[in-house]
Amino acid sequence: DEARRAWDAGDERFGVVDSRLARIPAPERRLGG
Repeated sequence: DEARRAWDAGDERFGVVDSRLARIPAPERRLGG
């Protein structure tokens, strides 16, 4: 689904990043804000 694709794509809107980039999202993004 879209959320799954967004996760796979590392969509920061969903508070995640592409694991291949090994980047860490901002805390508020990890909280879904």
